[in-house]
Amino acid sequence: MNKKKGINTKFINWLTFCALIVSLICLVVFEKGANTSGDTGIALWAIFLFSFTLVSAPLHFLLFTLTFIQSFIGSKTSLRWAYLYILISVVGHIFMAAKYGAFEDKSRQVMTLTSSEQLMHSALNTGTESDISKIQQALDAGVDPNSGLFQGSIPYLVKVASYADVPAIQMFLAVGANPNITTPGEHTPSRQVSILDASPLDVVMFAYHGDIIKSIEVLLDAGADPHNSFMKLGACRKGDMALFAYANSLDPNKLGDATHLEDANGKNCLHHAVEANQVAFLQQLLFNDQYADENAQLLLARGNKTRKLPLDLALILEHYEIAIMLIKAGAKANLQWYVNKTLENTANHPHLTELKTILRKELPIE
Repeated sequence: MNKKKGINTKFINWLTFCALIVSLICLVVFEKGANTSGDTGIALWAIFLFSFTLVSAPLHFLLFTLTFIQSFIGSKTSLRWAYLYILISVVGHIFMAAKYGAFEDKSRQVMTLTSSEQLMHSALNTGTESDISKIQQALDAGVDPNSGLFQGSIPYLVKVASYADVPAIQMFLAVGANPNITTPGEHTPSRQVSILDASPLDVVMFAYHGDIIKSIEVLLDAGADPHNSFMKLGACRKGDMALFAYANSLDPNKLGDATHLEDANGKNCLHHAVEANQVAFLQQLLFNDQYADENAQLLLARGNKTRKLPLDLALILEHYEIAIMLIKAGAKANLQWYVNKTLENTANHPHLTELKTILRKELPIE
């Protein structure tokens, strides 16, 4: 340290430049992560947290500390760029905090719920079916049937449709609920399923309770539009060919041709069937001539948002019987790491030996 000049200002200015670059990178990753869902969003958030905690925060602490010390023992004018960056950094962090609601009064939002709306919330958050008596009380008290939970982010009709709760669906429709109402953004009707702008018909096929067919019929009678819905995707996840055929009769768009039949995470029919380990369903869809027109083989080469093809997913989840089936149908793997991990697996697992033989001899890797 120089007694006349204090800390080396070139070093502080170099730290300032590094801090600027790191801040810009963190900002880009943060914004991308905040607007991305699924595995990609999780990965981006992990990268942001890692870089912010281990790189950005220590770097800025060192910069601010050295600048503060230099302000007292050295030349102040030589640090004008550091002062400017610190000012911009503080203002930028305040702006980002405000943008993402750090200064909003969350308690006030909760308190704005009326007693009848609170009653509706309790009626619809009971597990696998609704409390019909509470719904009726809330509607009689003036609750808007086209409103929804969490400041309208989940319309009431979408919520009860996700249960395939026929009495509740009929109750909302009878008082004027819009059968084509959608969520304002992404909605998760069940685990590992995420749909943008989800309608009642989009979510009903993913229900694991209630009467799915009757729910669909009630919604259709009320004017719900089945075109471009996600009913077939729900049937794929359930592995139910009867439901698939029913959905096909309502919306005959073919799987391989219907580019809309991917959820918010980019998962198509095969991704969902693989995740749910629907062996018999995939066998029929890929090899039965009755379903040849669906062009499901085209989906073998379509990855989700994290670039995982259906075969990649089967290898990750160790659904080895399905993996063999997919390869025989012409599937490829996109991520070599999962293939290598499977080949190195020495577990006593059904179908693993056969799969490893096929992987070594037949599987083309992209």
